[in-house]
Amino acid sequence: MITRTFHVSDLSQGLRTIKDQVGDDAIILSTQRQDDGSLEVKVGLDPSSQSREFEPEPQAKVPDELASLKALVRELKGQIQGLTHEVRQKPAAQFRSDAWAMDPMVGLRAAIARINDRGADDSFGRSVGILTQVLTVHGVHPSHVEQLLAYAFGSNVDWESDPSKLHGIVRNFMEQHLLTTTPLWATRSNHQEVAVVMGATGVGKTTTVAKIAAHASRVGSKKVGIICADTFRIGAAYQISTYAELLDLPIQMVSSPDELQRALRKFKDLDLILIDTMGRNPWGKPSPDQNRFTLRDIEEVLDSMDVLSTFHLCVAASTRVEDAMDIARSFDGITPDGLIVTKLDESRAPGVLYSAACAAQVPISHVCDGPLVPEHIQSPTPSEMVSWVFRGYACAREDK
Repeated sequence: MITRTFHVSDLSQGLRTIKDQVGDDAIILSTQRQDDGSLEVKVGLDPSSQSREFEPEPQAKVPDELASLKALVRELKGQIQGLTHEVRQKPAAQFRSDAWAMDPMVGLRAAIARINDRGADDSFGRSVGILTQVLTVHGVHPSHVEQLLAYAFGSNVDWESDPSKLHGIVRNFMEQHLLTTTPLWATRSNHQEVAVVMGATGVGKTTTVAKIAAHASRVGSKKVGIICADTFRIGAAYQISTYAELLDLPIQMVSSPDELQRALRKFKDLDLILIDTMGRNPWGKPSPDQNRFTLRDIEEVLDSMDVLSTFHLCVAASTRVEDAMDIARSFDGITPDGLIVTKLDESRAPGVLYSAACAAQVPISHVCDGPLVPEHIQSPTPSEMVSWVFRGYACAREDK
């Protein structure tokens, strides 16, 4: 590995300079504050992945590139400052586990008996078939479709004589049992809150942190700070530091438990601290970089400092429903307190919202439906999410 040491006066500008010289793949090996106030950043780069050679001096940007960067900054600042819409605050729904604990065969046997008594007609069969197809095509796991039908079959509603009632029975059940919780930008406690955002590589954690931070500071009037625990890659650290600069929010880079403790103490007077973590493969063996500073390390620091903390798992809506259900139950040994569904605009199967939340019995706190910061994030109601499941996300949103 080739190493190089930089001395910078400002973190954001320093990361920009390092990124320009050594590229996004460089690994931050250490950071240390010097006596004169400057920051020493030691980086390394594997020659096999080196996209450019280390250069003694940063290369000057051409005027056109500088103009483009300045225009982008102005555009992003304008979007953030133009945020005027109100953010809803929704209470958490209670999950009635007794309903899901029922044996589906009880309801199915009751349905068979009732059908035999009355005689099934074409309308009945079509209603069941259409409902099953809609839920399955839109991403609800087959086991959950069966449970929903079992509930409807075992209910006291005489829907066989009016099959159109089947849709309403199932929809109401889904709305009552889909877990949600208030968004992080809403007032949740009189004490400081620390929210750790975790998830697989490429799921959109960093932009999600920026969206939440923007809402919390601009709409929720909270004092917000960002801690970046994904400091191993220059590109990731540069991205979150750029967002923090645009939002005018304080940011700390940490790569060890001791550094995290110091950052938390420095932010002790803030209302909300958002921790952006390194992306991880939920199925593969952790890389050496990931083992240097793990989610368990973060959890232990937060527990030792007795702070009010929650772990929020980002799951892409395009994730295969079986995988989403497994990831939601436990990610890297951590059971999440909330689910953040990302990239909903890229998915035709919004049923992953329902199945992942119900399988893990974890509430959905936020849904991201596009790349723009801060616009493309919301905290929908159970009714809205069930509408997406039944009609498809795109169709339901077009009707608004």
